[in-house]
Amino acid sequence: MASWVTPVIDWDNTDYINFGDTDRIEENTEYLYDEFVAIGYIPAITTFTYPRTVTSFDFYDDWNRIENNILSIKNATWEPLIWTTPQVNWASVQQSFSFVDTNRIEQNLLYLYNMLNNIKDAFWYLGTFYCGYSPGDLITEEGL
Repeated sequence: MASWVTPVIDWDNTDYINFGDTDRIEENTEYLYDEFVAIGYIPAITTFTYPRTVTSFDFYDDWNRIENNILSIKNATWEPLIWTTPQVNWASVQQSFSFVDTNRIEQNLLYLYNMLNNIKDAFWYLGTFYCGYSPGDLITEEGL
């Protein structure tokens, strides 16, 4: 199971994304997917591709997959109050990937993470979908 790694949301024009940064983005996306599935939201995710190495190179179709996965998580839940539409139509002839894109991706992941935690916190106050259970309880079909 993936773990949450604090995203970098202060990229500027002197920064360059590397394989570790892309792995963090993929791992955070997988973490959000797993956590949302655990509370009943099922995003239509394609695949996750990590770990990368120093010789790995991502192409436009990789970025389309990554951004589509993030969009799928949002679409399976709802749009956070602050959200920037992902770019899901990268093409080999378009402008290059920049720090603006990395900020958008990592900020969207952080918005989804904050929304997830708000939902999980609300379970403690409201119970889950089944009154009387807490988030730590295992709810099975037989247990209802």
